[in-house]
Amino acid sequence: MVDLHHDLKVRWNRSATAVNGDRTGEFVLTVADSEAAGIALEQVEPGVVKLPAAYVHPRFGSGMRSALVKATLDLLRDDGYRVIPVSPYVTSWIQDHPGYADLVK
Repeated sequence: MVDLHHDLKVRWNRSATAVNGDRTGEFVLTVADSEAAGIALEQVEPGVVKLPAAYVHPRFGSGMRSALVKATLDLLRDDGYRVIPVSPYVTSWIQDHPGYADLVK
């Protein structure tokens, strides 16, 4: 779990379909222990994940989704992953933050 702020945390939930420790599952952003946003990951080959969906709970603003996308991409970069952004939100976010363009496969 990664602390973004005193009450913001990112947690990894591994999918039951993940094999051999791959990155199939989701990162979830919690605010004061309530789920605020999530981003799905599907490992398509070693070191490459597809990002098909990013969501935010209606009671939280899109700033939470942005914080989660940034944290997810930072964690994936640290782990040596590249990404295939499928989610329109993630695609747009990367276009707006060119420092992350190197992660796109």
